[in-house]
Amino acid sequence: MCDATGEAVRNQNLPQKLQEKTRKRNIVRLLTRSDAVINGILAYRNLHFPAALGKGGVRAQKREGDGATPLGMWAAVKVYYRPDKVGRPATRLPAEALRQNDGWCDAPHDRNYNRKVTLPYPRSAERLWRDDRLYDVIVILAYNMRPRAQGRGSAIFMHVARPSFKATEGCIAMRQDHLLRLLSTLSPGAVIAAGKTLTISAGSAAGSSRGRSHASRGRVLWRRSSPHASAGRRDGGLQR
Repeated sequence: MCDATGEAVRNQNLPQKLQEKTRKRNIVRLLTRSDAVINGILAYRNLHFPAALGKGGVRAQKREGDGATPLGMWAAVKVYYRPDKVGRPATRLPAEALRQNDGWCDAPHDRNYNRKVTLPYPRSAERLWRDDRLYDVIVILAYNMRPRAQGRGSAIFMHVARPSFKATEGCIAMRQDHLLRLLSTLSPGAVIAAGKTLTISAGSAAGSSRGRSHASRGRVLWRRSSPHASAGRRDGGLQR
């Protein structure tokens, strides 16, 4: 949970069973009031950090350009960072420095759809070397990668949030210091579980949205004085 300043503190309001489940498994759980909100809390072991979600909420049937964060469990594949802005993150996940000509293809019918490419690129591609510092640290999530489906969404990352915690175009965003702290605790095989209606079971696998018909029993008590806990507020998209 976070206090009125956005600082992460231990959340005493989370059910004991959910806390134990988070500690025992290498799963970062995204806790939200519902799949329609644009703010949530990332919970991993005893860490609880505020996060901004896609302006379209969390959806099981994600499409390119809908602004939604995909529902499911997605492996944290790789970390990229701006070497001129931050040092190499202290993490056991694979990490690589970004280059100025790095991009990510978001053209659904291109053979490199949802893959890193070199700019300039003949089809639509997002620039990873940004001036606004949102991509100073990014974590690639294994959404729509193996296999890739045309139009099911691309460039689903964890990255740095705007100070206002505005909604994203589908990514999960958090404060840079919180993201670095989280990365320092994760081990290879870590997954992000996104969605209020996602059930985490023994049969769940990274990259799967199975079990979404049952609602999560985890509840979060929000501090209304916190600017980062204004669930449901729609104050503009974050252009990726």
